[in-house]
Amino acid sequence: MPPMTDADRESRGKYLDIADKLGEEIRDGKYAAPRSFPSLTQIVRRFNVSRPTVMRGVGELKRRRLLRCARTGSKWRKPPSGG
Repeated sequence: MPPMTDADRESRGKYLDIADKLGEEIRDGKYAAPRSFPSLTQIVRRFNVSRPTVMRGVGELKRRRLLRCARTGSKWRKPPSGG
């Protein structure tokens, strides 16, 4: 598969790029238990995007079963095995 161009990335959606990066960090153990996942505000600042964009990215992580949210904040989930 050829590498993604800037145009490919732009049409793909920033929220997916955010989900990919944060998902990679979860799998790499950056957010090891019991350490909490960064707040929405921290992610907004880090990626310089709007809150709705971050919320879509976080939603994608939940859909991928890499993140679950609780009233006390977001926590990473152990990635599913075998895939």
